[in-house]
Amino acid sequence: MAWVCNVCGYVEDEESPPSTCPVCGAPESDFAERFEDDEDSLLNSNDDDDMDDFEKDLFADYDE
Repeated sequence: MAWVCNVCGYVEDEESPPSTCPVCGAPESDFAERFEDDEDSLLNSNDDDDMDDFEKDLFADYDE
């Protein structure tokens, strides 16, 4: 099981979350359980279909 800090993104691979985040000092209540599927969904979330028209226009010059 893993826990992710909702403040800074630190991941703790333990059975329970730490009492405070070793990176940013956030309390245990700011940790959420991370599931294995979360990583796959994050890796595949960069599809162009997820971008709105403003983002597509903003990054259009960088696609060339």
